[in-house]
Amino acid sequence: MNVSKAFKAFFQPRAVVGLEVSETYIAAVQVINTLKGPELGCVAHREIGNPDEVVDACRELFAREDLKHEMLVTCLSGGKAFFRQVPIPFRKPRKLDRIIKFQMEPYLPVGIDRLVVDYLQPGDNGLTTAVGVEKASVAEHLETLQEAGLNPDVVTLDDLALYFLYRRIDPYGDDSPTAIVHRSPGKLGVQVIRQGRQELLRVVSNRSDAEEVLAETLKLYRFKNPESEVRRILVAGDLTDLGDSHDSAARPVSPEGIQVQTWSPFDAFSHSLGSFDPALQGRLSVALGLALSMCDEKERVPDLRREEFRTDSAMDLRRMMLTLVSGLLILGFIFGVHLHLRVAIQEARYETLKREIQSGFSAAFPDVRTVVKGRELVQMRQKIDAEREKFSWLEDLSGHGTVLETLSALTGIVSGFTDVLIEDFSVEGREVRLDGRASSFETVDKLKEKLSAHGVFDTVKLSGAKMDKKIGAVRFNFGLEKKR
Repeated sequence: MNVSKAFKAFFQPRAVVGLEVSETYIAAVQVINTLKGPELGCVAHREIGNPDEVVDACRELFAREDLKHEMLVTCLSGGKAFFRQVPIPFRKPRKLDRIIKFQMEPYLPVGIDRLVVDYLQPGDNGLTTAVGVEKASVAEHLETLQEAGLNPDVVTLDDLALYFLYRRIDPYGDDSPTAIVHRSPGKLGVQVIRQGRQELLRVVSNRSDAEEVLAETLKLYRFKNPESEVRRILVAGDLTDLGDSHDSAARPVSPEGIQVQTWSPFDAFSHSLGSFDPALQGRLSVALGLALSMCDEKERVPDLRREEFRTDSAMDLRRMMLTLVSGLLILGFIFGVHLHLRVAIQEARYETLKREIQSGFSAAFPDVRTVVKGRELVQMRQKIDAEREKFSWLEDLSGHGTVLETLSALTGIVSGFTDVLIEDFSVEGREVRLDGRASSFETVDKLKEKLSAHGVFDTVKLSGAKMDKKIGAVRFNFGLEKKR
C-alpha cells in the first residue's frame, strides 16, 4: 500500500453521498472511501409525483435507507446555469478565484452580482469553463434541503457530475471523442470529452427535438475541431419515457459510424448491489458522479456554496488538520535533517580531535607504551599532574617571589634604623615573621610605618612589643603578608 495514498485516504471523508433532486425523482448514491479506493455503499431512488413532496420525500428516503455520510454533495440542473469558456491570464488558484467573475462578466446577459461563479480546472490552452448560477436558485435549493434536515457541503451541476463520472471510469480516454447526452425533464445536455478533458458543453432547455439539438451540437464541435469526429455517444439521465428504445434519445441525423448506447456506469464498478436496469442506471448516474467527484484529486469541482452560501464543514476541519499535520511533518523533517547534520559534523570533529590527542599524547610521553583507547585525556592529565608535582617549588617562586627578594626588601627598610636589631626571620609562602629589638616603642612604631609604606607587603601586623629591662630594649614581633 502506497503511504501517500493511505495518508490521503485518511483525510478524505469516510462516506460521501451524492444526491440529485429532479422534478420527477430523487436519486442518492453512497460511496465509501477505503484504503483500496472508493467503493459503492448503497443506492436509493424514489419517484416524485408532485414537486411539493420533495421535502418529505428527501426526509423519508434518508431515514429509510439510513444514508449516513460525512459529506453530502448535491446539484442543480444545468439548465439553470450559464456555461462559458473564458480566457485566463494565469493559473494561480487564489488569484483566479478572485477574478473569475470579472473574466466571465462580458459573456453574460445578466449582472454578475446576481450570480455565483466558479470554474473547472483550467486546460493547457489558456481557457477554462466557468459556470454561473443565479443566487436565487442556489438559495431556493439550499432552503428546500434544509427543510428536509439536509445541509449539503458542496453544490455543483448535474452535467458536470457526469463529466466527473466519465473521468473516473476512463480518466485518460483515447483520441476519439465521446459525447455524453444527459436527458432530464425540460432540458438536454450534451458534452464532448476527449482524452479526459471536456472540450464542449451545451445545455438546451425547453426543446423537444432532442435529435436536432444533438445534431447541431455535433456539427458545432466538428466546426471547432475539424480534425476530430465523435465516434461514440453515451445516453444518461431520465430514460423512462423512451420505452425500450433508449438509444433513440441520442440518434443523430447521420448515425453512420457512430456507436450509440445507453450508459451503464455501475457496470464499471465491482459491488454487491445486484444488477440495475438501464433506466435506473440512467437516473442514478448523476448521483454516482456527484459522490465520486470528491474522490478525483486532479479535478477541481465547481462549488456553488460560495460567498454568502459558504459554510464551514467537516471537510474544512479535515483540510486544516491536513495542513497542520503536513506543516508539522515538514518541520519534523527539517529538524531531523538539521540534527543529523549537526551529529555528523560533531562526530567528524570528535574523530579529528581524538586523533590529535592520540598523536599529542604519543609525542609528549613516548615512554608510555600502553594507551587505553578512549581514556587518552585521563592518562594525559595524570601524567601532567605527576610531572607538575616535581616542579611545584617553581610555582611557589613565581607566585610569591624568592626568599632573597623578601630579605632584600627588609634589609633596605631596617638599614635606616641604627637602633633596630633583627634576631629572627622566617618565610612561608606569602607569610613572613620578623622578630627583633629596638631602643624604644617610638622606634617600633616608625618601623611599622616604614614596612606598611614600602609596598612589598599587603598586611603589616605588630603581634607584640614589650620592654625587656635586662637588656634595656623593646622586643617586638611582626607578622607580614606579601602582596600577590
